[in-house]
Amino acid sequence: MRIDPADGGRIVSLIIAGGERILAKARARATRPSLYWGCYPMVPWAGRLSNGRIPTNDGEVRLEPNLPPSAIHGLGFDKPWVIVERSATAVTMTCELRGLGWPFGGSALQTLRLGVSSLELELGVGGYTRAGPAGLGWHPWFTRPPTADLELRVDASEVLELDADLVPTGEVRQVTPREDLRSGPPLGDRRLDHVYIRTKGPAL
Repeated sequence: MRIDPADGGRIVSLIIAGGERILAKARARATRPSLYWGCYPMVPWAGRLSNGRIPTNDGEVRLEPNLPPSAIHGLGFDKPWVIVERSATAVTMTCELRGLGWPFGGSALQTLRLGVSSLELELGVGGYTRAGPAGLGWHPWFTRPPTADLELRVDASEVLELDADLVPTGEVRQVTPREDLRSGPPLGDRRLDHVYIRTKGPAL
């Protein structure tokens, strides 16, 4: 595994069984914003904020969209992270949460830990200067096999309805045949940018 603390604290390479599993920056469809390669932390929010809007008890906060018209995937993927602890199999990094008009302050901490046959990821956020929201996650971009198709199983029969900007509306609907991954079908030419809900287990 290789990481790049200066480029969003992301994983930039992960070799499994002799093969590269993480999409490299050189193969990304775009390099700005830095959303389309590696495996990066999404913090202090994941997904899209419509027009950068965050409702709070003190009124609406407006963030600067980084993928107009949305503010997407937080601040951490576009910030340098600082290594605070490392060993032969683990690294811990921190990042100050500033930018795009984010008014809550705070910092994020992530630890990446390699096992014999596993990779453990931990991510946390805290130290806000005022009450505010938080959402966490990782966004991996995996490579596809050069000579075979990928199969993906997601044991869920429902997704969130999305608007034209891929922001959830709050409505729930059943998956279409093309979106239905419960049997673990080959992905083929499917293009999926969905929020599967009420899953009965991890994606495989």
